[in-house]
Amino acid sequence: MVLRILRKLTCIVAASIMLAPIASLADSPLVVRNVDILDVETGAYRRNQTLIVLDGLITKIGKSNSIQVPDDSEIIDASGWILMPGLTDAHAHLTERDMGLFLANGITSVREMNGSPTHLRLRENIALGDVVGPRVLVSSPLITGRELRFRHELVEDPVRVADLIARLANEGYDYIKIYDDLSLDSYAAIAESASQHSISLAGHIPESVGLEGVLSAGQMLEHNEKIVVDVLGYDFSDLSGLEKAAQAISESGVSVTPTLAVHEFMSDRRNPEIALRMAAEELAYVDDDILMWWRSVFASEHPRELHEQDSVAPPFLAAQRRLLRELAKRGVPILVGTDTPNPLMIAGFSLHDELAALVRAGLTPMDAIRSATVVPGQQLAWTARIGKVEVGYAADVILIDGDPLADLSLLRRPSGVIANGIWLDRRALDAMLQQALRR
Repeated sequence: MVLRILRKLTCIVAASIMLAPIASLADSPLVVRNVDILDVETGAYRRNQTLIVLDGLITKIGKSNSIQVPDDSEIIDASGWILMPGLTDAHAHLTERDMGLFLANGITSVREMNGSPTHLRLRENIALGDVVGPRVLVSSPLITGRELRFRHELVEDPVRVADLIARLANEGYDYIKIYDDLSLDSYAAIAESASQHSISLAGHIPESVGLEGVLSAGQMLEHNEKIVVDVLGYDFSDLSGLEKAAQAISESGVSVTPTLAVHEFMSDRRNPEIALRMAAEELAYVDDDILMWWRSVFASEHPRELHEQDSVAPPFLAAQRRLLRELAKRGVPILVGTDTPNPLMIAGFSLHDELAALVRAGLTPMDAIRSATVVPGQQLAWTARIGKVEVGYAADVILIDGDPLADLSLLRRPSGVIANGIWLDRRALDAMLQQALRR
């Protein structure tokens, strides 16, 4: 049993490191005893519980003194720990090398938002158990109306849209990723073809379409910045228009992934926190070419920026935070997404920056946790039930030493992770981090 699991792990860590912490749940039950479970819907704790996992699913939960443990179980004594659903990064751009970074940070599910055949193979290999990593959803390549320097599908004429969307659907992408510069006719053709193939839209707001148009198509919205620009342009003297936009989004029923943390860093290049982050140990996991890009953004007197003037960025961030509060007030589903590897967004680690950014913008810690657990579990196209600790849900959970509602930073270093039925203790997670170091 152990040798079979080790074969699955050789692409991530050395077998000698991973031998002790790994248990296979396909052959025998895994039992987590004497743990307090955080109910992410109510915010309450279920105290002194025992949880049984088999074949990657939670099969039984109950008071520890009332649960009968199967004789052949692998047992984890979790006394003093909090158990909660694993976290979801709903907007990332990932590589296979990032898998250990996500798991080591308690992230058990990720949505890739500019997909490729490589990502589709990775999704399949994780589902089969050949690669240990978070479960993955994969959007199509960016659908855009102009040439880009990175992966995309160019649509300049709606005539080719039907064949394009049919191909992307047949290849198995989970979403159609809408990008910029699409004509109104092209967008309408994309929305119609996607509907015919039962594949959802997610992404930006093309200028020709506008917020009302993408909401009519049922498109999920990525980046609060895109909504703010559509509603206000770059005039932030009056933010009242965001209330009307938030109401329209609420009535449409679509979700929003704000990606605020990257804008916190970009809002003031001279903020001392940026210098600290550029010297953080976590940069050891970032490729040299990405680091060079980041330094070009922050180090120069005239860096590459999201906007033309430094003076625009702080009020732009304030408008995005205001929008988040208006969305939350109206019950719009909010998803935690990082847009890694944009500036200072490090795979895995940056999700915790985003959680903190959502709280600084006005969400409660519990609301932020819901946006990384139960909300993406409900809103995204997973093939398994995730986002809650309930019987019948996937065994994608994390164990925390302390109360995350009192201190969200505790989520940054889980004591253990169960991902798709595989138990990884802290030693295994640290080994994954070691393997992910830049060479």
